[in-house]
Amino acid sequence: MKFFDYTKCEHFLAQVCQHYLESAPTVSQYAGDVYQRLTSGEAIQLDELITLQALWSEQWEHPNFAANRIFKLENALGRDVTGHAGF
Repeated sequence: MKFFDYTKCEHFLAQVCQHYLESAPTVSQYAGDVYQRLTSGEAIQLDELITLQALWSEQWEHPNFAANRIFKLENALGRDVTGHAGF
């Protein structure tokens, strides 16, 4: 039984990186980090994939909202968000 298609996840994460590269570098960097962990076999939490998937719903989410979504995720995961805009 296959839970999800790694190739599609990798492709989507690459799209997120490319789309937000200039407008929301934090989002692009986070998607790149998840991509690297996915390809290297490291643990990825389902919340991370769901949050990144939520950036696309008929169109890309506005960069400011996308960055805020990532900051909230990192905060919820117990990571330090000190110094991030909006926190």
